[in-house]
Amino acid sequence: MNNKANLSIVEYFGSDKGHKCGYCKGSKSNLSHGMWAHTMNVVDYENLINRGWRRSGHYCYKPIMKLTCCPQYTIRCNANNFQMSHSHKKILKKMRNFLSKDANSAFATDSSSKAPIGTPGSVGTRTLPKTLEDYLEEEHHNPFKKLEIKLVDPTSSEFKKTLSSAYKLYVKYQVHVHDDKVEDLSIEQFKRFLVKSPLQKSSTKNGPYTGYGSFHQQYWIDGNLVAVGVVDILPTCLSSVYFFYDPDYNHLSLGTYGSLREIAFSRQLGLSDPNFCWYYLGFYIHSCPKMVYKGQYKPSFLLCPETYTFQPFEEAVIKLNRNKYSVLWEKTSDVYEDESVSKVGILYRRQATTFDVYSSCQKVEEEEVKEVEEYAMLVGRSSSNRMLLYRS
Repeated sequence: MNNKANLSIVEYFGSDKGHKCGYCKGSKSNLSHGMWAHTMNVVDYENLINRGWRRSGHYCYKPIMKLTCCPQYTIRCNANNFQMSHSHKKILKKMRNFLSKDANSAFATDSSSKAPIGTPGSVGTRTLPKTLEDYLEEEHHNPFKKLEIKLVDPTSSEFKKTLSSAYKLYVKYQVHVHDDKVEDLSIEQFKRFLVKSPLQKSSTKNGPYTGYGSFHQQYWIDGNLVAVGVVDILPTCLSSVYFFYDPDYNHLSLGTYGSLREIAFSRQLGLSDPNFCWYYLGFYIHSCPKMVYKGQYKPSFLLCPETYTFQPFEEAVIKLNRNKYSVLWEKTSDVYEDESVSKVGILYRRQATTFDVYSSCQKVEEEEVKEVEEYAMLVGRSSSNRMLLYRS
């Protein structure tokens, strides 16, 4: 990151009281641990999502998987090795045909999925499978409708000019797709959920040209905003936060199309840094039919909820077919963390210190010690030592 490291400051809330599951609509409470991130270094946040955390605006939460009816596993795809499925290709062709002048053109009837490449010193041609980029490039052939994809910083003046359009699109999507009530969808709720972010803007010499932080990727067709992808650009990955679109364009499968575009964007960002190769799709719920599509982005990996290691999707689902909550990788002697909380970072009276210094300055109740121990276990020892836990 930048030469002067920016510290992360968080407030830990412990576990919530639970809420009705939004996936299976069951009555069992969906519990999670939560904390408020006042400000967050992108390195720290990437470490958090690699321990099963996820953010909604400034609020970060980690599902208590053993106590929920629908365990949520962090899922990521290796963008550099991404393998398109037949359905992915059909969706890309659908968009290409929609944008082209003539739906009956050669593109519309093209059944080939291979691109001819001349082979020096040989007779004829050899063929290689079309890449994701090849399919996206074809959208520029004979365009009748203009598709523009703009990456916008939510803190910029450019974003403020499009805020009204983005908010209206969000409301339309939530009402038609998720059956939300209009009165519950204020512009302040939209900002809290998808505009405000704790992630600090930063950059590195060999990192992505965009820098790191939170962004909105806006999809415009002939000057109309039809979709928005909210993404976090982190040191080694692009993390999809949320995607919403105009339901009038349902026929274009914009949700999947947006994921394919984000994978292509991840590959583009990784050109300057070979370590930048991951695309995070949020949570995967094996028992939820609506989540099946996430496993089709291959090669994918699921995060083990206890060892915090990523396991190949095909191997993980074998265990999930038996038990919806499952340890995906058995613990070994290498999986160990010091249980001491003495070095946990603390912010007290505007001063950065450690828990041992903080506790030596005032009386600390056993309940508070247990809270700090739980926090350190959930965020990871290295992160808890680096981040600052706010104490009043």
